[in-house]
Amino acid sequence: MNYDNAVFQHIQSFWHNAKTEKYSWNAGKIVIEISDFRVYCVKPEHNNYVIYVSSGIGRIINQEFFIISPYETEEHIETLAMLASASIAYPNSFQLNSCVNIDKSWLDNSELKYFLISLPYTFGKELEYMNFDNNLIRFFWLLPITDKEHEFLHNNSIELLENLFEKNNINYLDINRKSVV
Repeated sequence: MNYDNAVFQHIQSFWHNAKTEKYSWNAGKIVIEISDFRVYCVKPEHNNYVIYVSSGIGRIINQEFFIISPYETEEHIETLAMLASASIAYPNSFQLNSCVNIDKSWLDNSELKYFLISLPYTFGKELEYMNFDNNLIRFFWLLPITDKEHEFLHNNSIELLENLFEKNNINYLDINRKSVV
């Protein structure tokens, strides 16, 4: 089985009845770095969100990323392609609990301009781990956060920030959510 099929099966085993579409990105360095880089758009039944999942970088850095979005947009495909390319060049900057500045709003005019590389808390360990050719591939959630939350994380621990998220019961689909800091 090839890698992309393994990712697709992993997604399908988690979201059984979801409609899943596969996209490629034909611009930027990712085309040269991973010619078969793909993004899956997963649309679970009866949910008010879609999930975009990268496929291809796991063969290089043993991790893939996903974005949960309140609606479909090609922006997420571009963002995942950009981050995939950057993660190949700077793998140490794309580890669990790191923050990534995406240099633009996550969606529309949102003030959420960073992604926190997080565990897939909303979905659990079944989504987090995939075995492929005796390698453990991890799927990390790109959780949108504000400048203030990023600064807070820089000066404090991930546990303190996550406690604030929990205490404030953040709505991670709200593109205009206020900072918890």
